[in-house]
Amino acid sequence: MPHRKPLLFKGSLPASEGGPEWTDMRAMSRSVLLLATHHQFQGPKFRGYIEDTSYRVLVKTCISVRRIDFMFEEAGTRGPSVAEECANSVLGIGRYLNMDQQRNDLRKYGIAEDVETTTSHWIDESDKSVGGYDQEHIDAHERRETRWLHGIEAKQFEKGMVICGVGHSLSFAFRLKKAGFSPVELFTYLPYQKLCTKPHAE
Repeated sequence: MPHRKPLLFKGSLPASEGGPEWTDMRAMSRSVLLLATHHQFQGPKFRGYIEDTSYRVLVKTCISVRRIDFMFEEAGTRGPSVAEECANSVLGIGRYLNMDQQRNDLRKYGIAEDVETTTSHWIDESDKSVGGYDQEHIDAHERRETRWLHGIEAKQFEKGMVICGVGHSLSFAFRLKKAGFSPVELFTYLPYQKLCTKPHAE
């Protein structure tokens, strides 16, 4: 088990008030904390959902310790999510945005503005027992992330938190930085051992 430092609390107390010599995050405007995780932890309507108390605690702790005032999430059509429940209970109603809401609304009226971001294929069509793989459509993902960014830019907040799948983590962090949000931090919650019920070594 690697040694873990309390990074989550970085900047929560400025040096002038007896805290460590870290940047006072309260002096920054429009900061974003990006939390990337496996979709299975995000909520009961996500495929392969795994109830994980630690994930819920992490989300609530990020909100409170980092003084988050708006929550954004990649949730597709699978809400309400754990993060939405946490945001509603801690921040109040109206401080959460499903970043896919615009896409979902268009689909209600039969409007598909782009191809699916992911399609699945068999490795061997003649022997499906071999298994399959997914093809990620880069242009569709790029358009999706652009919509996310526009949705975030349109909201009023000082300290936002974004939850997304790990596949979007670095690309969207770069996109947020380029758009002028500062600071942008990236946390990952990827407890792979919880995705499998078999025993694992610590």
